[in-house]
Amino acid sequence: IRVGIRGKVSANGGGWWVEGLTTIENSTIFGHSATVPGGGIYYSAGNLSLSNVSISGNVASSGGGIYKDPDGATGGVSLRNPIVATNNITTGLGPDCKGTLSSAGYNLIGNSTDCTMTSITGDLFNVNPQLGVYLPAQGYQPLIAGSPAVNTGNPATCLPTDQRGLSRVGTCDKG
Repeated sequence: IRVGIRGKVSANGGGWWVEGLTTIENSTIFGHSATVPGGGIYYSAGNLSLSNVSISGNVASSGGGIYKDPDGATGGVSLRNPIVATNNITTGLGPDCKGTLSSAGYNLIGNSTDCTMTSITGDLFNVNPQLGVYLPAQGYQPLIAGSPAVNTGNPATCLPTDQRGLSRVGTCDKG
C-alpha cells in the first residue's frame, strides 16, 4: 500500500486501524488525530510491515505514531527504514510508539520511551529526524539538510523508488 493520507480525525485510531496482513511502503502517515490510542496506526492483530515509511505529526491518547494493542494483539509489527517521530499524546504514554515492535534495521524513532524494540544495525532511537514542513500537494515531509535520516537507510533493502515515485540515487534515506 502506498499512502499519503493526511488529517483524518477519528475515535477508532487516527490514520490506520490494522487487523490482518498489511504492508505499507514508501508512504507518509501525517496529521491524524484520535481520541483513543493510535494516532497514526492502531495495530490489533495480524502482521504489519512498514518499509520506508514516515509517521509524524499525529496525535492520540496513547501511541501518537503507532499503538500496538497489548491486550488483543497477535502477530507483530516490523519496521524497516522508517521515521517515527514528532507525534504527540494527550493523556497516556508513547508519543511516537507504544508497545512491542520488531526492528528489521535502520529505523529512526524520535521518542522510544514507551516502545519495546531491540536495536539492531542502523537503528537510531531518541533522535530528532529534522523533518521539514509537510507538503500537502506532494503528500510527504522533506528532510532538512543535515538530517540524520539522509542517506542512512539500508542499501540492501532500499526500495527502488522513493515516496514521490522517483528512482533512488545512492543510499536511500530513512522514511
